[in-house]
Amino acid sequence: IEFADVIGLSKCDLVPAEEVDKVEKSLKALNPSAKVVRVSRGDLPIDSIVGTDLFSMEKASNAAGWLQHMRDEDVVPETEVYGID
Repeated sequence: IEFADVIGLSKCDLVPAEEVDKVEKSLKALNPSAKVVRVSRGDLPIDSIVGTDLFSMEKASNAAGWLQHMRDEDVVPETEVYGID
């Protein structure tokens, strides 16, 4: 999630809108700059994930998790940090 530029949130047609909103809110908490695309019935427009020009090597190289791993620091999984089951 940390390095995602686009996140496909699938199965939106199978759960109540309130649940989809909660999941999207959690994703945005993990990565505020990612574009979240809601997917129903597996219909993810290819142009929403390919050729978006959203990737930034500078941004990725400065991400906290990446730096922690490179420094051999203990990294707490995002599921624990954000209380996601």
